[in-house]
Amino acid sequence: MSLLQHSDPAGLELVAVVPVSGAIDPAAAGRLFVEDGQRAVVFAGARALAQFGRGEHALPADPTRLAGETVGAPPRVAFVSVAPLTLRWGTTEPVVYADVEIGDVELRGYGTMVVRVETPDTFVATLVGESDVGTTAAFGAHVRDLIVTRLDEVLRRELESVFALAELCEVLALRLGAKVARDLAGHGVVLEELRIGALDPPRSVGRRIEERSGREPAAGGFPPYSRSGGGAPSDAPEPPPTAPEDAGTRPMPGAPAAVGSARPGACPRCARETVPGASYCAFCGAR
Repeated sequence: MSLLQHSDPAGLELVAVVPVSGAIDPAAAGRLFVEDGQRAVVFAGARALAQFGRGEHALPADPTRLAGETVGAPPRVAFVSVAPLTLRWGTTEPVVYADVEIGDVELRGYGTMVVRVETPDTFVATLVGESDVGTTAAFGAHVRDLIVTRLDEVLRRELESVFALAELCEVLALRLGAKVARDLAGHGVVLEELRIGALDPPRSVGRRIEERSGREPAAGGFPPYSRSGGGAPSDAPEPPPTAPEDAGTRPMPGAPAAVGSARPGACPRCARETVPGASYCAFCGAR
């Protein structure tokens, strides 16, 4: 009897589906082996039937019986890594930003992200089964498109002109990270970190930015969104946009918190009530 398993010794794959198409081979349906750092989810269509942790497991000859009822779609197994994985992202087409001073500006961005699947059955049901995201490359493309969509939203909300890119790089990075984190949470995925490597305007616009500010455009100047410190929790409200000097920025880990007098249980920066036990203020991000 053959064994259902997927090996990834290099640790570069987030998900692999066996078989890639069709149903599980009945000859291999009896045994399932899950390696360290993996979870195996038996699914049919957009429905997760059962989840298995590390080790060898017995499967019924007809895996759809795990559902306890008739399932129309063919059963397959998704082997999901639960370890953090670093992926790259970038804009395949420029994001067109409507600048209040110089009109439409094409911005190209790129960076990296660190993701971790926290709830494998949710991930498999909502992405692998429902959206056919059955490979690491397909997941990367899905998140890339999501990032580009959210980046467009953040630019429209937070930025009045590309001449302010350098001053608002922290706000843009953290707002983008918080939005993408909320989106991925609905698929059982945690965004541990999101980095914007650069947002590059055309050379002619870049020269104008540098001439006016004495600084290069925000290439390499973006702090990362970090789940452990810099970003908002997935259920935290976004602060309303304000002037750049008081834009509700969330400090990166290690940044000094504002010092001031505040009543017990209130944020020392904005004086609003904080959630008991929280490390950061959900309104202004102060530690």
